[in-house]
Amino acid sequence: MSKNTYRNTRLRLIQEEYSRLLSADSQFDWQEFPELNFATDYNSELYKKIKGSLRKHSIEINELIQKYSKERDFNSLNPIDVAILRVAIAEAFYLKDVSYKIVFNEAIEIAKSYGTANSYKYINGVLGAILRQEFPELESQINNTNDN
Repeated sequence: MSKNTYRNTRLRLIQEEYSRLLSADSQFDWQEFPELNFATDYNSELYKKIKGSLRKHSIEINELIQKYSKERDFNSLNPIDVAILRVAIAEAFYLKDVSYKIVFNEAIEIAKSYGTANSYKYINGVLGAILRQEFPELESQINNTNDN
C-alpha cells in the first residue's frame, strides 16, 4: 500500500470526525470530494481499527485533548484541530500498530494542509505533552530501540 493510501485513510476519518463535531445529525458526503477517491484508495483494515479505537476510547480521548489544551475550553477549540487530534490519539496511543512518530508527523502534515496557520504547532504540542505525561513508556521503547 502506498503512503497516500494510509494518508487517505486518516483523512477519511478526520473528515468524519469533523463532520460529527459540527453536527450530531450530519453525515459527511463523500460525493463532494471525488478527488480523494476514498472508494478505492484507502486502507479499510486500518480504517476499521482506528474507527473502533475512536469509539472505544472516545471519552478518554476528549479528556486528554481538554487536559493538554492549556486552559482552553474543549468547545472553543477549532473543530478540524480536534478531529485531527482525535484520530492521531486513537491511532498512536490506543492502537499502537504504527510508531507514534509516524502518526504525529502525519497529523502535523495534515494540520498544515487543512488547519489554521498555527494548527500544526498546537497539535504537535498537545500530542507531545500527552506522550510525555500519559504514555512515557512509548517514548522510552523507541529511544531504547534506537540505542542498539
